[in-house]
Amino acid sequence: MNAQSSLAVACSLTPADYAERLREFRLLFASALRESRREPTRLYLAFDPHAAFEDDVRDLLKGEQECCPFFSFSVDAQPAAIYVEAAVPDGAEECLNYLERMATRVLAAKV
Repeated sequence: MNAQSSLAVACSLTPADYAERLREFRLLFASALRESRREPTRLYLAFDPHAAFEDDVRDLLKGEQECCPFFSFSVDAQPAAIYVEAAVPDGAEECLNYLERMATRVLAAKV
């Protein structure tokens, strides 16, 4: 068992802080999300680097990982896009589902 899979699947945010975090994700997705792709325990996102700042993306994900340590994120900033990989351990797929639904709604509205 690796360290990530032994972490409790729980969020430490208060309801108000959770609502604010969701608002931050919605704003980022609405302003800069270009594409998303899902695997069972991973969500891959690509953001427009002209509409999102790498440091802002990293700060948001760092905050998310602090309150939900079972999440892991990697960021690869390239000239064409800021690529994010969000991963959860087996059994925590529902936690990715919400981000995936949010991404799907935003991308569908952009068509």
